[in-house]
Amino acid sequence: MRFSRFFIGFVILAVTLDVDASAAEITIKVVDPQSAPVAEAQVELFHANTSTPSAIQLTSTDGEVVFRGFDAGPLHVRILAP
Repeated sequence: MRFSRFFIGFVILAVTLDVDASAAEITIKVVDPQSAPVAEAQVELFHANTSTPSAIQLTSTDGEVVFRGFDAGPLHVRILAP
Protein backbone atom coordinates (compact mmCIF):
# COMPACT_ATOMS: atom_id res chain seq x y z
CA MET A 1 0.00 0.00 0.00
CA ARG A 2 2.82 2.40 0.83
CA PHE A 3 4.40 1.85 -2.60
CA SER A 4 1.04 2.56 -4.30
CA ARG A 5 0.70 5.88 -2.50
CA PHE A 6 4.25 6.84 -3.44
CA PHE A 7 3.72 5.81 -7.05
CA ILE A 8 0.40 7.61 -7.52
CA GLY A 9 1.89 10.78 -6.05
CA PHE A 10 3.95 11.17 -9.18
CA VAL A 11 1.44 10.11 -11.82
CA ILE A 12 0.37 12.66 -14.40
CA LEU A 13 -2.33 11.71 -16.86
CA ALA A 14 -3.08 13.64 -20.04
CA VAL A 15 -6.24 13.03 -22.07
CA THR A 16 -7.60 14.67 -25.22
CA LEU A 17 -11.36 15.11 -25.67
CA ASP A 18 -13.35 16.42 -28.61
CA VAL A 19 -16.47 18.12 -27.25
CA ASP A 20 -19.38 19.12 -29.46
CA ALA A 21 -21.68 22.09 -28.94
CA SER A 22 -24.41 19.96 -27.35
CA ALA A 23 -22.22 18.99 -24.38
CA ALA A 24 -23.30 20.90 -21.29
CA GLU A 25 -20.78 19.42 -18.87
CA ILE A 26 -17.93 16.97 -18.48
CA THR A 27 -17.64 14.70 -15.45
CA ILE A 28 -14.24 13.15 -14.80
CA LYS A 29 -13.59 10.46 -12.19
CA VAL A 30 -10.03 9.79 -11.01
CA VAL A 31 -9.24 6.36 -9.56
CA ASP A 32 -6.06 4.63 -8.39
CA PRO A 33 -4.74 1.30 -9.77
CA GLN A 34 -7.11 -0.59 -7.44
CA SER A 35 -10.09 1.47 -8.78
CA ALA A 36 -10.47 3.40 -5.51
CA PRO A 37 -11.50 7.08 -5.90
CA VAL A 38 -8.66 9.61 -5.59
CA ALA A 39 -9.68 12.66 -3.55
CA GLU A 40 -7.98 16.05 -4.05
CA ALA A 41 -6.32 15.20 -7.38
CA GLN A 42 -5.86 18.36 -9.43
CA VAL A 43 -7.73 18.22 -12.76
CA GLU A 44 -6.87 20.87 -15.36
CA LEU A 45 -8.95 21.52 -18.49
CA PHE A 46 -7.24 23.09 -21.51
CA HIS A 47 -8.60 24.24 -24.86
CA ALA A 48 -6.64 22.86 -27.81
CA ASN A 49 -3.31 24.52 -28.58
CA THR A 50 -3.14 26.39 -25.28
CA SER A 51 -0.70 25.95 -22.41
CA THR A 52 -2.77 27.76 -19.78
CA PRO A 53 -5.64 25.83 -18.17
CA SER A 54 -9.14 27.17 -18.83
CA ALA A 55 -10.33 25.62 -15.56
CA ILE A 56 -8.77 23.85 -12.57
CA GLN A 57 -10.60 21.81 -9.93
CA LEU A 58 -9.76 19.32 -7.19
CA THR A 59 -11.58 16.00 -7.11
CA SER A 60 -14.16 15.39 -4.39
CA THR A 61 -13.99 12.53 -1.89
CA ASP A 62 -15.61 10.30 -4.55
CA GLY A 63 -12.83 11.23 -7.03
CA GLU A 64 -15.02 13.34 -9.32
CA VAL A 65 -14.96 16.81 -10.83
CA VAL A 66 -17.57 18.42 -13.09
CA PHE A 67 -16.67 21.12 -15.59
CA ARG A 68 -19.49 23.30 -16.95
CA GLY A 69 -19.75 26.25 -19.29
CA PHE A 70 -16.88 25.74 -21.72
CA ASP A 71 -16.62 26.22 -25.49
CA ALA A 72 -17.10 23.29 -27.86
CA GLY A 73 -14.07 21.81 -29.57
CA PRO A 74 -11.00 19.79 -28.73
CA LEU A 75 -10.00 19.85 -25.06
CA HIS A 76 -7.04 18.45 -23.16
CA VAL A 77 -7.24 17.24 -19.56
CA ARG A 78 -4.25 16.92 -17.24
CA ILE A 79 -4.60 15.11 -13.92
CA LEU A 80 -2.06 15.54 -11.14
CA ALA A 81 -2.25 13.11 -8.23
CA PRO A 82 -2.32 14.61 -4.72
